Amino acid sequence: MRLGPLLVPLLVAGVFALTPVGVEAATANFFGPIITPACECPESAPDWGCVLQTFQNVINLGVSLTTIFFVLIAAYAGVMLMANPTNPSNRGKAKTMLLNVVIGLFIALSAWLLVDFVMRALYNETGEFGPWNTILAENSARTCIVEQTPPAAIGAGDGGEVVTQPGGNQGEDQFAVGSRVACRESGQGTAQPGTVTAVQRTNSSISSLSVRFDDNTTRQSIPVADCQLYSGNAGSVTVELGPNAVVSQNAIAALKTILSSAGISSALITSGKRTSADQARIMYDNIVAHGAASQKALYGSAGDQVIDVYIAQNQAGASATQIRSAMQQKIDQIGCLNVSRHCSTRDVIDVAPSSIPDNKEDAFRAAIRNSNAVSHYIFPPADPAFHIEF
Repeated sequence: MRLGPLLVPLLVAGVFALTPVGVEAATANFFGPIITPACECPESAPDWGCVLQTFQNVINLGVSLTTIFFVLIAAYAGVMLMANPTNPSNRGKAKTMLLNVVIGLFIALSAWLLVDFVMRALYNETGEFGPWNTILAENSARTCIVEQTPPAAIGAGDGGEVVTQPGGNQGEDQFAVGSRVACRESGQGTAQPGTVTAVQRTNSSISSLSVRFDDNTTRQSIPVADCQLYSGNAGSVTVELGPNAVVSQNAIAALKTILSSAGISSALITSGKRTSADQARIMYDNIVAHGAASQKALYGSAGDQVIDVYIAQNQAGASATQIRSAMQQKIDQIGCLNVSRHCSTRDVIDVAPSSIPDNKEDAFRAAIRNSNAVSHYIFPPADPAFHIEF
């Protein structure tokens, strides 16, 4: 029995079976830059995620060019069939070409799916598999290698002072969530600075503390006798929050430590973690204030799709509420994290450049790069603000 008549329908069915996966990848920018903008690290080197993303972009481009080639060959074969309805030789050549096109397209798409799966398995921090070709944006991966230095121990020249409460009780009643403390490991060694994240009580008295140290490590149930209040510079730093900025106390404490290291007394956080509704509102306000073109320069292909929704809705005469609602629906469809890193489950903040003194900006940048608490950052002019992820 000849398998040819059966093979073509099976391969065509296979290509159509892959179509939903291709639709899922519709947000991919196949002809975008090979080197993702987030991987441009002028002050360091790209991290492993950027290497994989660059390799993925090359594959995307190859698949795009291959698909175009297949379409052209299929069109040529179709012309041969129509132009030679009675020529058995040319009709046979055309059928062979069409069969080869279908087989080649099936192999190309299958290989693309396999490589994408393997690359996600190699570099996936969330444990979830979403739309194709979004390795970095989807996982909020660190894109630049961050040079880190060990935190200095508390002592002479650190700018802080351990405060011992009178009465010899270490000031147990003075400890509270958010207090700056210096704690020793099992009562030995040099005390390390940190921030109290929780207090544990026994018979109404504080018996132990949970502390997030400035090197981004956390310890639970530290005996209160091993800790003392610490009047380091970070305790005197003030951080203001802009309207609607959602920021955790841990992020504020980490920023205070960075500011203290840079010798800066205050800063303004303009934005924090966002929901899809927050992202739609912020994008709408920025488009109205600065124009769609300026915002497209800041976002990737996913963000551009949301901006296109604004343009279409605005041209149709929709109200501001209707436009924001349509933008939010598009963000939910694409995935908020694919539109903005602010949608991450991690702590994300934007610090207003205007709140950083000009003569302290270099020190602020260095403090961010050297902070063990920071996982990713983007500096102006690549971003309008100092974008920091913890």
